[in-house]
Amino acid sequence: MGPISSAFRQFLPEPFPSRPYRPPSEYKKTLNVRLYADGMDKHYQPNWLTKSISAVTLGIYIGWVHILGIMLLFSWYRPMAVAFILSVGTLLLPPKPLLWRKALDSYLFLCWRRYFHFSYVFEQDLDAYKDYVIAQFPHGAFPLGQLLGGTFMATEFPEYKVYCLAASSAFLVPLWRHVHGWLGARPATKNNFHKLLALGAGGPLQRHSNKQGNLQLSRRRDSLLDDTSSESGSIRSRRNSSDSTSSSKGSNSELTALCSKSLSMSDDGTAPTTPTAAAAVDVVRRPGVGVGVMVGGIAEMFLQRPDREQIKLRERKGFVRISLEHGADILPVYIFGNSAALDFGPPWLQRMSRKLRASIGVMYGVAGLPVPRRVPIMMAVGAPVQVGPRLSRDHPDFEARVDEIHTKVVSEIERVYYTHRSKYGQGWEDRPLVIT
Repeated sequence: MGPISSAFRQFLPEPFPSRPYRPPSEYKKTLNVRLYADGMDKHYQPNWLTKSISAVTLGIYIGWVHILGIMLLFSWYRPMAVAFILSVGTLLLPPKPLLWRKALDSYLFLCWRRYFHFSYVFEQDLDAYKDYVIAQFPHGAFPLGQLLGGTFMATEFPEYKVYCLAASSAFLVPLWRHVHGWLGARPATKNNFHKLLALGAGGPLQRHSNKQGNLQLSRRRDSLLDDTSSESGSIRSRRNSSDSTSSSKGSNSELTALCSKSLSMSDDGTAPTTPTAAAAVDVVRRPGVGVGVMVGGIAEMFLQRPDREQIKLRERKGFVRISLEHGADILPVYIFGNSAALDFGPPWLQRMSRKLRASIGVMYGVAGLPVPRRVPIMMAVGAPVQVGPRLSRDHPDFEARVDEIHTKVVSEIERVYYTHRSKYGQGWEDRPLVIT
């Protein structure tokens, strides 16, 4: 490739990676090896267009609160006033659809993952038919790694739904409110935590089984599962025209017929393909869900230090209690590089931020702007911490079990960090982790 051709390619959109369809039962990854998302390799460098799109859009998204402030400050200028009113007016619209697949699979998020050279490590294959509470660290000035991880999971494991909880104050900000919803986020309340887990394989808690509200939740859950089935057909028809093989001999005819109807038709009802045995099993099993929780929350934003990683976990047990109530195992996840992308301050606003449950301060990166530094981000996913069967809060052993599980989570997140920091590199081989 000549120099002129190479220069020209810097201004062209990079292609989407090929993602052949796989049924959920075949969601497997090479374990304990650092892998790069979206067809990248260790030496990948984004072109000029990818970097430019990412820097501009990330700067707008992260600095959106400050942009709104500028609009308000100059609201005496009619166009600014109109822009501000229209922006605030979007708060009247519901943040739907929840977990919008087309947005998650968009070119914009592909650019963001490539901007940060996003990579990942799995210690164990995840069971797509189980529910998980995903304990994510660190929050950083802005949870970029968690955002990238969510979009990665949606594209790599399209039929396993990963929701998350975000600060309630984020849903009071125009643009953020809707983008958070499209990413699968809901305000971080106990009620929303229960509702999201109830959408998975385990269903709602037994103690609500006789309440009218549970009937509505069950209907909502069934509706979402129906939506998933129809969406799955669309995903499969787009991705698997050349990947389906003939079903194994002796398969149950009713199961095969159901699978053929649900999985094998294209969007226009033509060109049916023969389902695999694994796909037939997937049709009759309810998928699980993952619910991401940033345990350290807003308080963790003020814990960034240049010489160490620092997270808040030792006194945070609420997520363990809800995990135990639902019998959902806990995934310890550490996002390497998240704390280096942006800075946040000043520190003296910490108390006010925690009281208001909002990040009051300034996020800055490149040239003092809300544009994150282009540091590699690596998501390390540890083996699930086993929670065991469901246990109600009024059980005499409940708090003892919570303490036991919480101790394991603290130990596991520490182990995950020290096990994989050498894979990340970037001088983090000697960077300690402090858990407060």
